[in-house]
Amino acid sequence: MQGPSPTSRTPTIGFAILSHRDPAQVSRLIDRLARLYPEAPIALHHDHSQTALPPDIRSTIARHASIVEPHVQTRWGRWSLVQATLIALDALLDAPSPPQWITLLSASDYPVAPPASVLAELHAADADAFLEARPVTLRGPEDRHLRKRYLRQTLWLGDAHRALQRCRLSTPASLGRAIGPFGKRLTLHWGPQWFTCNLRAARAIVASPRTHRRLVNWMKRTHIPDESFIHTLIMNTPGLRVAPSSRRFTRWRSSGAPSPETLTIRDLDAIRASHAHFARKFRPDDPALDDLDRSLGL
Repeated sequence: MQGPSPTSRTPTIGFAILSHRDPAQVSRLIDRLARLYPEAPIALHHDHSQTALPPDIRSTIARHASIVEPHVQTRWGRWSLVQATLIALDALLDAPSPPQWITLLSASDYPVAPPASVLAELHAADADAFLEARPVTLRGPEDRHLRKRYLRQTLWLGDAHRALQRCRLSTPASLGRAIGPFGKRLTLHWGPQWFTCNLRAARAIVASPRTHRRLVNWMKRTHIPDESFIHTLIMNTPGLRVAPSSRRFTRWRSSGAPSPETLTIRDLDAIRASHAHFARKFRPDDPALDDLDRSLGL
């Protein structure tokens, strides 16, 4: 890992960023975070196998952020996204003065709230994590599609041959309900991937490969574990308190598709009225970003 030397003071907040494309957008986000939160450490996990960081942009990023090396080759809907998250969190926890809070961001996120209000809310928080996590019932008909997603163990045939990228073999969800790790002692939860957590919760997440081996081994073979593993872990860790909001502004597609709309300048009034800390997702260099910069004094 390379990057700036850590601050001698204990920072209130740090940022873990996952990216795989649009290097200029990644650089812009890191620049804005560094200017808004000068003492905040930033760890970037960038998947160089999908898009390389040009030398000039890499040099600019390295002035403000630690670039995690070696990187994980990430794929949508696969355990590799969780693995990249664990690595980025661990990079921040490994600093001599790890931040009190860590926010997980994608490169298409953007700060929308004044740092003073964000830090004040974190200081006053009666919670260990800001996370949208909803339980999945193991028998209710309303959660049938989620049970198919998380109770089926999958063999990804594309791992054996590139011609089989879209092919996979899965066990029935009913079998997963019988042999899986979930039940009265471990309840399954799911929600959006992005969150903010304090040191206590972050350490529980990073330690999970040792403390929750059965859950980890199960989730490695499920579909879209980045929207369930950390949620299940946090909601089943005794003593951790959760505020049921990730403090993200997201506008979901009206068609019901499980992906957010791309935000534009037309959304700025709603974003500011939401009191969110960050909004997602934006196109690179959208005019809305310039407007947000001005409102934040950049």
